[in-house]
Amino acid sequence: MSKKNRKKGSYSLLILDVVLYLVTIGAVLTLIMTYLAGYINPEKSAVLSLLALAAPFTFLANIILLLYWIVRWRVFWIIVTLTPLLLGVGFLLRVFQPSISKEYKNGGEKGEINIVSYNVHGFIDPDITNKESTMDSCLNFVRQYQPNILCLQEFQTSKTINKADVNAKLKGLKYNVCDYRLKSSSGGFGLAIYSTYRILDSGTIVFKNSTNSMIWADLLIEKGDTLRVFNNHLQSTSIGANDVKYLEDHKFVSKKNDSLELTILGKLIKNNIIRSNQVDSIVKLVEYSPYPVVVCGDFNDTPMSYTYRVMRGDLKDGFVEKGSGLSGTFKRLFNILRIDFIFHSDDFTTVAYDSPSSEFSDHNPVVVTIKRALE
Repeated sequence: MSKKNRKKGSYSLLILDVVLYLVTIGAVLTLIMTYLAGYINPEKSAVLSLLALAAPFTFLANIILLLYWIVRWRVFWIIVTLTPLLLGVGFLLRVFQPSISKEYKNGGEKGEINIVSYNVHGFIDPDITNKESTMDSCLNFVRQYQPNILCLQEFQTSKTINKADVNAKLKGLKYNVCDYRLKSSSGGFGLAIYSTYRILDSGTIVFKNSTNSMIWADLLIEKGDTLRVFNNHLQSTSIGANDVKYLEDHKFVSKKNDSLELTILGKLIKNNIIRSNQVDSIVKLVEYSPYPVVVCGDFNDTPMSYTYRVMRGDLKDGFVEKGSGLSGTFKRLFNILRIDFIFHSDDFTTVAYDSPSSEFSDHNPVVVTIKRALE
């Protein structure tokens, strides 16, 4: 290579480094602000609430930059990128869990409680335009896990899919059931808890000006041992199929559409605020429960969010305890977002976690096995 070409190459590399210096600073600051997102109510900072949704991408960007600076062996920039990642390892583990020594196993041993939480999308196939019923497929899929407790969100009944049909499909599991559905002339829409344990009591909170709600049930696990289960469906992001396609096809990069982008951002901000109000309204019920609790459902928010931090509180997250990989539960937007959760009191230990891929909804179910912690 000639001296002139070497000099030109050096200039190009210098320019690339300068650009990446600025990108690295921006990425690191964004990561730090993402850590703060869960501690700030979205009403006070809309920007931070949006960063919580983008957390997996933010982590990935910082890891790629770290690898770049390692290859270039720029010690200062290695420290700049590595330090916030190390300081935020607890946050990272909410999003990604190493697979070392983690293997899912079905429950069934004495004292184990197998729990499934599943947004069934109204028992309507999200990918078929003729709205074909997925009730049989969904419930057959669930039955293989033999759950002691089954929490369903978007539990929809109609003239063609009625509650009796659902109960009949689950009959072999000998469930007791409590459900809340917003009634209509053709059926209803809401939540259900199915349990192999006796239901002692139950209740409902319907969120103001919303089709979303929460139900709870006290389950008699054995004599003198009661568990309170909270099944939640929090405010949706309201991002429709066209919005998802726009984002997944990267059109926000290749084809500018300020109107649609502002509409998407507006929906996200508005619903982040609504969701934070919903979680604030129910978390005290969880904290003041007279019994150990299981808190599950479709939270429509990520592990970096205010919603997650407030709802989880001091509870254990089944994924953090026994999950592996990214374990995205929402099948849209690149299938990396975990927005469905099962938490539980530290009276129990997590035995196993799984979120198996499902073809019958836009969500994957969450499957967690727990058992009483040793005294």
